[in-house]
Amino acid sequence: MIFGVLKVKEVREVFGVMSGGRMEDFSQYNQNFSHELTGENDWMDVHLNTLFLELQDIYTATYIFRTVDSAWDKKVQEKEVPGHSAVRTILYEALVYRVILGLSKIFANQKEYSLSKATNQIEQIYKNNSEVKNIIDEILQKFDCSPMIPKIRIFRDKFFAHLDKESVISYFRIDPAAAMKDMDCDEIEEWLLLIGKLYKSCFGVELTRNSQMPSKDDIVYTFF
Repeated sequence: MIFGVLKVKEVREVFGVMSGGRMEDFSQYNQNFSHELTGENDWMDVHLNTLFLELQDIYTATYIFRTVDSAWDKKVQEKEVPGHSAVRTILYEALVYRVILGLSKIFANQKEYSLSKATNQIEQIYKNNSEVKNIIDEILQKFDCSPMIPKIRIFRDKFFAHLDKESVISYFRIDPAAAMKDMDCDEIEEWLLLIGKLYKSCFGVELTRNSQMPSKDDIVYTFF
């Protein structure tokens, strides 16, 4: 049946929504596989590994964004500005949302299953392991002195995940890419190193980085 002719009741049944607008059962859309793991250590192994992979993807997205920005500036200087492209604009802004919301998920507060909560749980699991404790201390110190993380949380709450009243008529509404100037590739790199150290100290395995970044030529070709 075509979505456009579904009755309201049928739409609610399809999407599991009650009359109050709440989802009845999120698990029907987002299957949970935790029952396949053998214990808390396995769960944390997968969680920390996935955080690392997500942060690596965010690093790549930031690199792509910076490359596109540089290529655009060069074309402006050379008076070779291409015509408007809806595809290019959407892809460009999608990179911004990937970075901001992705970092928000990893560096959210302790109420969510972020890096902060993961380190708290690891500290309990490995409370007698001095090496793990030292690395967690490094991570906590990094949280305290990071100039990027507080901005990520504000950007998320005020605009990217929720539309705050102050942001309804604002510069971000016109150009959300402006937030990217505060996203620091060097700091993301430092976080990757710290998560890698923590994982190795807990599970005895080195997390491998994807050394193959997309080439500048491929990025420029894709966008221009």
